[in-house]
Amino acid sequence: MESQASCGGRRSIPKRRLLRLISSLCMAEAMRRGAHMRIGLTSEQQPDPESRILLSDKVDALGIPRANVRWKLTELTLHTIRKYVETLREQFRRAAIGEIELDPWVFADVDSQRWTEHITDQYHHIGTARMDDSPRAGVVDQNCQVHGIANLYIGSSAVFPTSGHSNPTLTIIALCIRMADRLKRELR
Repeated sequence: MESQASCGGRRSIPKRRLLRLISSLCMAEAMRRGAHMRIGLTSEQQPDPESRILLSDKVDALGIPRANVRWKLTELTLHTIRKYVETLREQFRRAAIGEIELDPWVFADVDSQRWTEHITDQYHHIGTARMDDSPRAGVVDQNCQVHGIANLYIGSSAVFPTSGHSNPTLTIIALCIRMADRLKRELR
């Protein structure tokens, strides 16, 4: 049963409808005043063999080679961003929420590569030891065991084939619990 709100003994209004009404009035007032907001976007990227992590010739203070992250953006990434923002802009118009003004780089020429200057990494280096049934296409099998090595497993987002759009922590934990359960059964 939906809860009701009443005012001075007058007809009751369902709280959900009242909240929608208040929200609409607040939004209308904010728009009347010229409110602005900036919207960000997190986009999944297609797997690209050119995006990889290598060992650098540079070493740290302990003499350990530093990571050399090679992150390549493709035309599909830009296409995905464009489709998303165009759809979002249309939905804002359709719902009469407001107008979305897109930054000019969104429609920059793909060949100019200027659009890549506006894309930032989320610091989740995913897919560097991808999971696949075939050792030719991946580093680990479906159990996260490194192909061809009996006692080596990888429990990290490195085994994911793609990154998705969210932080990978919970999926990594679930994957590691699954791997630990399997290893416990094998050791019995």
